[in-house]
Amino acid sequence: MSLMDYFHEYRDITRDARLKFGFFILSHLSNLLNFSIEYVQAGEWAHGDGLGPTVRALMNSSIDLTGTPGNMNTERLSLIKFIHQGWPFRTCFIFRNPQPKTIKAEELLRPFVHGVWCLVGLFLLTSMAILALTSKWDRRDGELACIANAFTMTLGALCQQGTEIQMPRLSTRVAFLSVLIFSLLVYNYYSACVVSARLDEPIVKISDSLEELGKLHLRMASERMFYLSFYFASPDKQTKKFHEQYWFKIPEAQQFLDPDVAIELVRRGHLAYHVHPDVAYALIEKHYDNREICELMEVHWGRPIDTMFAATKNCTFEEILKIGFIKITEVGLRYRQLRRWQYRKPVCRKDILNASSINMYEFATHLILLAAGALLALVVYGLELVLFDRTIILPAEFREQRARWIRHRDSLL
Repeated sequence: MSLMDYFHEYRDITRDARLKFGFFILSHLSNLLNFSIEYVQAGEWAHGDGLGPTVRALMNSSIDLTGTPGNMNTERLSLIKFIHQGWPFRTCFIFRNPQPKTIKAEELLRPFVHGVWCLVGLFLLTSMAILALTSKWDRRDGELACIANAFTMTLGALCQQGTEIQMPRLSTRVAFLSVLIFSLLVYNYYSACVVSARLDEPIVKISDSLEELGKLHLRMASERMFYLSFYFASPDKQTKKFHEQYWFKIPEAQQFLDPDVAIELVRRGHLAYHVHPDVAYALIEKHYDNREICELMEVHWGRPIDTMFAATKNCTFEEILKIGFIKITEVGLRYRQLRRWQYRKPVCRKDILNASSINMYEFATHLILLAAGALLALVVYGLELVLFDRTIILPAEFREQRARWIRHRDSLL
């Protein structure tokens, strides 16, 4: 296709959006200042060249103004003139932040604050004491039996269970009915709080830090880009530590992946992929569901910067160009072109975010509670056998043999 057709071609997935953005900004500038533009194609960026072909074209006066916004640094400041900011440039690692794999013991107690739990316990103890007193007057049982029955009835009612204990007296029925009503209210509040907490559970995310990214121990890869050499030369201590401890330990054959393959691995939670957001988010919006989008996290390898339009060092139209760029920015044309060519980050819709399935780390607390209860029952059973000489679970022949032995022992005594 022709160069003009190429500039006007608009696609959802584009790796040269910055170039086309610059073309339309210069088109607005030429219309504003009434001058014509002759476009020249720059050469390839040689390996190890820190300036780049566009800057070198400005230095030898092959061009007067850059069509693609470039990075402003100290090396280039003495060679060319930077006129006005253009394209906000950034690259980042994109990944699905792994959720914490720890047992959530607080799930059982979180619905109520400590003060509420204390009041619930105090009310239950009071109810047990009242039931023990009324049961003692009801059946004339022993004190230990009345306390045990009151304890069983109260906890059973709190767990929405009935009882087979007879309550002929009205006072005992009223006391037990008050416990049932209280347990119903507590159960409703507790279950409602658990459900709302599950629906409104925040998605855990890490900070924008290479050190935090390394601690996740995810597989890492990058889109092929010549900016990596500049990141490797960064004097930042955290970046150098990331290179030494994580990136340079990756085999060279596994350091680079095509975006179509890598974005699918990111969706599965197996990869942290370094890429241009405009490239990644176009694929993410097509293939990810809402929860996967909400779990996405960005960690920048290099600091986001605003690239600049530049002119030759001895440019005589510097002030006119600055005024033109400022007017284009003030009337919103620059913002409009940014919105057109920058691919927006997919929106996480929290209003339709469904609760995820309960995993083993959330359910482990309940299993531990069940196992602890079963173990406590076995311990109590053993104590009853030793202290109270219980034989009710033994087979009939063993009970008869034990009874004969006891009678023999008594006759000897």
